[in-house]
Amino acid sequence: MSSLSRWSHYTAREWMLIAAAFMVLCVVRVALALLPWRVIAPRLSEDHPGSRARLALEPEELSISVARAARLVPRSYCLAQAVTLRWLSLAAGIPMKVVIGAGRLNENRLQAHAWVEHEGRVVHGASESLTNLRRFTRFQGE
Repeated sequence: MSSLSRWSHYTAREWMLIAAAFMVLCVVRVALALLPWRVIAPRLSEDHPGSRARLALEPEELSISVARAARLVPRSYCLAQAVTLRWLSLAAGIPMKVVIGAGRLNENRLQAHAWVEHEGRVVHGASESLTNLRRFTRFQGE
């Protein structure tokens, strides 16, 4: 299936989620490029007052929307996608955690990766190398 025909089969709900993810991802990309991490990181842990009401969304729906939007936004690597998904989950009232880890891989090269967990399972950013990475930061609302 060509990418154009794949995009034409999305429902109105999927398009709205992709549009929301696209807008947030654009903001996150600019924020990551211009702001120091110490400004962004606290906003991953805070719980917003509007996030109390749970919308009828599943974590996987948000994750898929972020992945689809990432195809349209240049340099949307794992950290940008993880931050985007966390902010969308805050708006939806879904508790998710951004996890950042690092480790040494082949040829002793350092690799870092960011992923998102919901209820103890990875919902975005799954990778074979996660088992080799040491988690050193988790951002979640309380």
